[in-house]
Amino acid sequence: MPVALGVALLMAGCAEESAEDRIRKAKVIGSTELVLSSWGIIDLTPLAELTYLDLDNNNLTDLTPLAGLTELTVLRLGGNQITDVTPLEGLTNLTKLFIYDNKVAELAPLAELKNLETLWLDGNPIPEDGKEMLEKALPNCFIDISRTP
Repeated sequence: MPVALGVALLMAGCAEESAEDRIRKAKVIGSTELVLSSWGIIDLTPLAELTYLDLDNNNLTDLTPLAGLTELTVLRLGGNQITDVTPLEGLTNLTKLFIYDNKVAELAPLAELKNLETLWLDGNPIPEDGKEMLEKALPNCFIDISRTP
């Protein structure tokens, strides 16, 4: 089944569907994209082949379950309660990372993500030297830290 059709079928699920049901359905249809914005914390280990994952607004604090999703190219984590991005340092296929409106201050783990083209960090308590460090480590990446608390 083509991925686009699989995603359309997945998104057409009933409103009462749980996040776990949506993940199982995505696995069955072979989807490589999954939107779980505002669904709550869930186990994602069965979906190691995902390339796009939207977990905006889920009150996430621990990113450890994402460390094994090494095929991800786009990861959306905006509007959570994240402080530690260390589990993301091995996601070297990421080209876009949206981690705005969290509580991230330490950016060193992100410096290893050399394929990043876009990094949205606004709304985090980022020190000025953190932005400078990232700009040196990721010279080809657009980095938005325009708004800090």
